[in-house]
Amino acid sequence: MGAEWGKIASGNVKEASLAAGALLVILGVCYVYRPNLILRMNAFLRENVFSDALVGSSRKKVGLYLVLLGLVGLIAGFMTL
Repeated sequence: MGAEWGKIASGNVKEASLAAGALLVILGVCYVYRPNLILRMNAFLRENVFSDALVGSSRKKVGLYLVLLGLVGLIAGFMTL
C-alpha cells in the first residue's frame, strides 16, 4: 500500500511541475512580447501579484527570469517522467 501512495504522489508532482513550468514560460514570453496583455492582467491582479513599477521598468528582466524558471520546471518535470 505504501508503494502505491508513492507512485500517486510522484505522479502529481510531475504533473504539477510540468504545468507550473509551462505557465511560467507563457507568462515570461507575454512579459517580453505582449506587455499590453500583462498590463491588462496587472489592472485586474494589482494587489496580489504585480506592481506597476515592475511591469514598466524591468519587464524584459522579469520576463527572462520567468522563462528561465519555467524552463527549469519543465526540464525537472520531463526528467522525472
